[in-house]
Amino acid sequence: MAIPLPHTRWGFDNNVIPGWSESATQARVSLEALRKFSELSPDVRVIYGHEQ
Repeated sequence: MAIPLPHTRWGFDNNVIPGWSESATQARVSLEALRKFSELSPDVRVIYGHEQ
């Protein structure tokens, strides 16, 4: 299983929301949920959208 993220690895690893978002609050909630899911699911590959 893979999770595609529209974010950089650095931003994801350092809990920094993307620079543009319609709602910084919702971006923070989403990022925190994805980070938690990633921590609890080590078999899931994270694919960062702004990196190859």
